[in-house]
Amino acid sequence: QQRWRALGFSQRIQAARQAYHEWMPIRTSPAGDQGPIFRNFAIGNLADLIMLDTRHHGRDQGLRYGSDMPLVSRTFDPATGAMVEATAEGVDAPGLMTIPVPFSMSAEGPIPITDFAKLQIIDPRALPEGWFYLPDAQAFMTKVLPDESRQLLGQDQEQWLAEQLKRSSERGATWQILGQQILMGKLNIPNIPTEQIDFQAMSAEVAEIVRGMQAIAPYGAPLNLDAWDGYPAARSRVLDAMRTLASNPISLAGDTHDSWTFNLADTQGRAVGIEFGVPGISSPGMGQELPIDVKLMADGLRAASGELVDLELTLPGWGELTLTPKQATSQWHYVDTVLALCRHIDKFLVSMLTKNLS
Repeated sequence: QQRWRALGFSQRIQAARQAYHEWMPIRTSPAGDQGPIFRNFAIGNLADLIMLDTRHHGRDQGLRYGSDMPLVSRTFDPATGAMVEATAEGVDAPGLMTIPVPFSMSAEGPIPITDFAKLQIIDPRALPEGWFYLPDAQAFMTKVLPDESRQLLGQDQEQWLAEQLKRSSERGATWQILGQQILMGKLNIPNIPTEQIDFQAMSAEVAEIVRGMQAIAPYGAPLNLDAWDGYPAARSRVLDAMRTLASNPISLAGDTHDSWTFNLADTQGRAVGIEFGVPGISSPGMGQELPIDVKLMADGLRAASGELVDLELTLPGWGELTLTPKQATSQWHYVDTVLALCRHIDKFLVSMLTKNLS
């Protein structure tokens, strides 16, 4: 795992593509190109299955709260050492300096250190005892996360998706099904009171992550920056295409090991479509990985995420989507153990194969 992390982002993409094409039952290009895998399958006039690559093709490296969160800063006039109010005019005025400031922790709360002369000589790597830099969640949410230049699909795949949605609708297909890897629905960090979280049951590393995420939960911060939530501008463009070009779009997602249903909406709150996220087969879900009461976590996720309709955070299984010209029905199938799940899937696949051949 350490060797994998040491690779550059582009090297990891190349290695992942090679492993995917060598191990998964997918048709690789006759030219041996292990690159783009986005493709479309027309299923009569019933549906178009539009398979996307939301992992590798055209995707900018994901954001991380630990490394991409700005620190709380203040603006100063170096000539006088006076702090300047953080208005748009003041920050942009020539000659001013905006720098991160540490905070001294007290019983009344964190107190910012605003002595400009002292800030010039302190070593950020060796702050005085009781001093800390604090993350600026508001700056992250308003400046870093909404960056419109960041891509998830890449311009070519994004344009291709719009063309497929339009073509599917124009040819009279009832449903446009997006098969892709990550959640498109907006899922925010649940705001759970710290006294209801058993930090003693967690490792020190996990406890630090949970504390940090609870600190930014009130800002409406996304739970998973690796999903579409980490690329809101790209998602907004895709949702606009789904709303204006498709007739009945449905998004299918995986890779969370949990079950989800979302009512997808654009930035103006207009309905776009439905998303179904499927549970894991062998990997544990969120409710099994975190020592937090599952009901408390589920209620917190619902309260923090307006598009979220339903979820299941513990049971392994699979999802079944049934389409007719008049309705789409999604059903989750759950079992108690992974072994039982494998047996159920074998029976399900045999029955489906028999039905299609008869």
